[in-house]
Amino acid sequence: MSLGKILVVDDDRSLVEVLKVRIESAGYEVTAALKEETAINAAKSQEFDLAIVDLQLERTDGITLMQKLRPILPGIAVIILTAHGSIESAVEAMRQGAFSYVTKPFSAKDLLLQIEKALENTELKNEIQRLKKLAEERMYHMATHDGLTDLPNLRLAMDRLSMALSEARRRKTMAAVMFIDLDGFKAVNDTLGHDAGDQILKQVARRLLSCVRETDTVSRVGGDEFLVVATGLHTPKNAELMAEKILQLVSQPVISNGQQPVISASIGIAFYPDHGEDKDQLIKLADEAMYQIKKSGKNGYSFANTVKPLQLPSAALQSTCVTVPNNYSTGS
Repeated sequence: MSLGKILVVDDDRSLVEVLKVRIESAGYEVTAALKEETAINAAKSQEFDLAIVDLQLERTDGITLMQKLRPILPGIAVIILTAHGSIESAVEAMRQGAFSYVTKPFSAKDLLLQIEKALENTELKNEIQRLKKLAEERMYHMATHDGLTDLPNLRLAMDRLSMALSEARRRKTMAAVMFIDLDGFKAVNDTLGHDAGDQILKQVARRLLSCVRETDTVSRVGGDEFLVVATGLHTPKNAELMAEKILQLVSQPVISNGQQPVISASIGIAFYPDHGEDKDQLIKLADEAMYQIKKSGKNGYSFANTVKPLQLPSAALQSTCVTVPNNYSTGS
């Protein structure tokens, strides 16, 4: 296995041949180029970890070639080969981003040492960049997700809702916003404690995720409040089926510290474009519809009031509130 891929550029053929043999004998893979054009074509066709470039080349110089290589091979380390009289130019090359320079004549040992240092430096930089990227991703995740359930928070849910509405406009389909509030959660939380309440919220989050598709979004937007954004719907019936599944799963008992507390859910549903085309308006209408089901018995779903008739079956048009009987009882 190669220790690294190195591009050697020098217009002295005999020197290039010697360098290739010496460097390859140390375990590196070497590609040699006598001209600028050959070096650039090699860089375009394969990846390199390091470039060793002579400062004085035919029709160009090492600094110019280094600047041309960087857009092709971002982050590549460069070692400059220079004669005694070109030290100032070699230092300038380092100001321009070269890792180091080696003065001719040089021993293979000195060159290999610089190669090793350059590659170690590149590896360190790459590791720093990797850790920085991971830290940025973690910070973004923390800023856009709920710390308890790891569901998207309201900020991310709003972004997803904007995308869902844009897609619905483009594809001429429907989107649904479901505002979900847990029934009886406060009593359970007060009776069994906050740790039990947290466990219940985590289980509810998992159950909600099992009720939706990969293209939908489930978010936690408050203490016991959740928001579902469903995309690509063709009829309100698609959202009804999802709501019924949510009600069924949420109302199943949760085992916590030997207890089997039972909660349920009240769901308000607003549709794009039937109820509105603005994301804030849709959330507000879904929230209001949720409170309607709270007032009419809880454990059910309700559609937002609208001046536009929903394309529901005639039986459904008679009532926009649906309650589901709870067949579970609280365990002792």
